[in-house]
Amino acid sequence: MATTNQEREKRIAVERIVGFAKQFGEAHLNLACHAAFPLVLTPDLLYQIWATFIPETPWAAVARVLLSRLCRQVGYEMYEMDIPVRNLLLRELKEQFGQQRLEELGAFLIDYVAQQLTEYDPATQDLREAQEWTALAYTQPAEAGRKLAEVLSETVKGENIDKLKELSARWLS
Repeated sequence: MATTNQEREKRIAVERIVGFAKQFGEAHLNLACHAAFPLVLTPDLLYQIWATFIPETPWAAVARVLLSRLCRQVGYEMYEMDIPVRNLLLRELKEQFGQQRLEELGAFLIDYVAQQLTEYDPATQDLREAQEWTALAYTQPAEAGRKLAEVLSETVKGENIDKLKELSARWLS
C-alpha cells in the first residue's frame, strides 16, 4: 500500500519528535511544544518563552531546540518548524498544558512582537503581522476570522490584486 505525502510527512514528524524526546527528555520536549506556537522563532524569542513559561527546563534547551531536527534556519537567527512537526507539538502542548496556556502564549507573543518588532521595513512588518495573526488564531479564533474578513473585504474593494494574491498565498498554503 502506497503512503501519501501527508502520511509520510506525519511519520517523519513523529520520528523527529520521538527522537528529540529520547535524546533530551520531557523538559526539553515541553520547551519544543511551546516553541511550536510562534510561526517564526529567534533565539531571543525562545529564550523569553523559556524564562516566562518553563524556567525549570535547563537553559541549554533553547539552543538544543533551535539546532535540532525539529527546526530549520530560514534567515539570520530565524528558525521555523515544518507544519507537521509544529501541528503535533501544538497538539501535545494543548494536551499537557490546556487551552489556558495557548491563550497565555498568544498574549505573550502579541506583547513580544509589539516590543521587539518595531522597525518599519516591510519584512519586519510582515513578520509582526504573521505572529499577531498566529496568536489571534489560537486564542481568539472568532476575532481572527472577523479581522481576516475585514482585510479581505478592504482588499477586494480597493481592487488591490497583488495584496489579495499575497493574502491568498499566505492563508491557503
